[in-house]
Amino acid sequence: MFCQIASSSSGFSELLTESTDIMDQLPKRAKITIAKKHLAILALPMIVVAVSEGLLSSLADTNVLQNVSLKADAELSELIARYRFLSVFFFYAATALTTIGIFGAELFSRHTKTSLIRTGVGLLALVGFTQLYTNWDPDFMGSFKAYELNSAVLFQDGLRDIEMPFCAAGHCGEAGGFRVYRILMTLTNNISALAVSAVILGMILALARPGPITLTTQEGIRTEAAHLQEAQKATRRYLYLSGALLSVSMMYGYGWMHWPSGLLENGEDASQYEALVDSISLYRGVSYTVLILSFYMPVSLIQMVRIERLHDAARAAKVPQVVEDVKGFDIERVGSLDALKAILSILAPIIAGAVGSFTGVDVLG
Repeated sequence: MFCQIASSSSGFSELLTESTDIMDQLPKRAKITIAKKHLAILALPMIVVAVSEGLLSSLADTNVLQNVSLKADAELSELIARYRFLSVFFFYAATALTTIGIFGAELFSRHTKTSLIRTGVGLLALVGFTQLYTNWDPDFMGSFKAYELNSAVLFQDGLRDIEMPFCAAGHCGEAGGFRVYRILMTLTNNISALAVSAVILGMILALARPGPITLTTQEGIRTEAAHLQEAQKATRRYLYLSGALLSVSMMYGYGWMHWPSGLLENGEDASQYEALVDSISLYRGVSYTVLILSFYMPVSLIQMVRIERLHDAARAAKVPQVVEDVKGFDIERVGSLDALKAILSILAPIIAGAVGSFTGVDVLG
């Protein structure tokens, strides 16, 4: 019996040693660095956000539904909407934190110290810029709170008297349940700032390179081909993450906007409020789609130029077969599965917003 155990232990040790030797023999991936000039792409999503929010601050009305009547006995309706809101809050927070985790893992495992510093500066710039339009709301920018586009009275008065243990413990003050709403929204805004910055920077970091690569040799061509394939995978990964994140964000928007809707006493006010929610959601969906395009298209175009240069070098070196699997944009491949997934990822936010706006369907049930 003892001999059998010793033999099994010895065999396991030999297998572990062989596995370690194999891992040591595998080629290590070179660290990559993002060029400073490519971080200039960050200006494009910033411009999209500034224009989108600027249009709202200049043309939107923050004094809608000011004279609404609220139901005195709508506890059950409010509670149903509250549970829906909490469910999408939890789902969105999990999606955003997962996105941040993926970005962080790739960043620290693949990039040089120089690249980390440059990315950190870009991250601070993006997060700070985003906070201007979410939590900070400086008066000189003409900013507003998101709920003011729906009805400040409905949120402040409607949520004030709702019952929950958090408020019963004395944490809500005179604002009541409205304070809980503000706390959750502030937390979500902070997470969103990091998550959206992560997908934007993750996409841009697909342009990072391991260093100068000579395309006059077969070895250099193979190295560039392998690197560009990895870069394309990263681009697609962050495109899909962007579509998923901002689509779930649309669901979250429906969740918080519908929370106090069941408190409206007048049926006409309720129907008008539903239409208002749908129109705001459609606008947000369009804004998110344009936002995705603002950082996906520049990266995709730069990669296309690099791929064309690689194919030219491969033909000159008479090794075109080496780069057959590395393909950039091709109009003939628009109908392919990869192209379809890319299109759906880009349009996902606007589709989510349009579903409610054009069909009157509440995406949360």
